Amino acid sequence: MLNNSDEETIISHLKKSIHKFENGQENIFFKKYFEKINDKSNTELIYYLKKGIVEYIDKIVKNKDILHKHIKNSIATRLRISRYLIENLKADEFIANIDIRAFLNFKQNPVDTKSIHGKFGTNKIEHILKEFQFVNLNNLVKEKSINTDFFVNN
Repeated sequence: MLNNSDEETIISHLKKSIHKFENGQENIFFKKYFEKINDKSNTELIYYLKKGIVEYIDKIVKNKDILHKHIKNSIATRLRISRYLIENLKADEFIANIDIRAFLNFKQNPVDTKSIHGKFGTNKIEHILKEFQFVNLNNLVKEKSINTDFFVNN
């Protein structure tokens, strides 16, 4: 809509669809934004509309709740997202190739037979220490005792 060359069409869309979502709820950001500039010419309104959209997106990036509210209240937005997922990302083909039951079971019961998942950092450090020929002192430390009185009394 914003790339339309007919200014009247853009202005009509602005007045009909930008201030309110399709479900009738007001888009408070755009309502406040356009109350300040309502007396501008059509060309200026289109400029401010595009500028406002950039600012709106910036707010969405910083606060995902605004995006969720926008998607919830805007049928057109949900349709555009759905169309993008289906036509561009081929989501329907992707989903058709997933065994949902197996996928959910896998997500609920992580398969980690070697317990590597939570020990990646430890394993990496051990590998580096061995590579540089550091000695494992665990056995030596277990055989010795440390006088903790020094730490308690000082």
